[in-house]
Amino acid sequence: MAHKLADELLREILSPPLLVSDAMFEHTGDVSPFSKVEKSAADVLLVCKRWMRLATPSLLHTVVVRSMPQARALSSMIKRNPEFGTYIRRLRVEGSYGNYILDAVSAAPHITALCLTLTVWSDVKVDGLVKSLALIDPTRVILTLAPKKALKNKNHDALVAALCKQLKFWSRLVRLSYSTI
Repeated sequence: MAHKLADELLREILSPPLLVSDAMFEHTGDVSPFSKVEKSAADVLLVCKRWMRLATPSLLHTVVVRSMPQARALSSMIKRNPEFGTYIRRLRVEGSYGNYILDAVSAAPHITALCLTLTVWSDVKVDGLVKSLALIDPTRVILTLAPKKALKNKNHDALVAALCKQLKFWSRLVRLSYSTI
C-alpha cells in the first residue's frame, strides 16, 4: 500500500520518528540524553531504497556525534555523497573527533544551530573541530556537558580560545546558551 503514496505524503509519514526535539538537542545536563537511546531511528531507512531516499533529509536535519566511529561514518558518508551535507541544520558534537567533524562541516553550509561540549580529553586532536568553527555562522550555540570541575588541558584551552575568537565573526548569532562552566 505504501508504494501507492505520493513521495511528499510518505516523507511526512516517515519524518516524525527521525526528528530530534529542541529540548533533546539543547540538553545541557551532566548526562547526554543521546546516551540513553536504545534504537536507532535510522532503521527506517533500511526498509527500502525509496524510504531511504525520502527519509535521509529528515535524518540528517539534526546530526549528533558522540563517538569516533560515528564521526568516521559521518565523514565517509558525506565524502561519498556531498549533497548529504546540505541537509544538516543542527549539529551536536559531544567530544572532539579529529578532522572527521571538519569533513562534515565543510560540506554543510546550512548549519544554524551548534551544540558543543567543552569537555575534551588531553589525548584527542581538536584541530579539525577548531577549524570547523570558522566554516559555520550559526544563529544558536549551546555549550554543554562541562563538568563542575572543567577538565583543563591544552586541547580544552585551544577549543575555548577558538570559540571565543570565533564568536565575534558569527554575524547571525542571536542566542548563546551554556551549562555550568
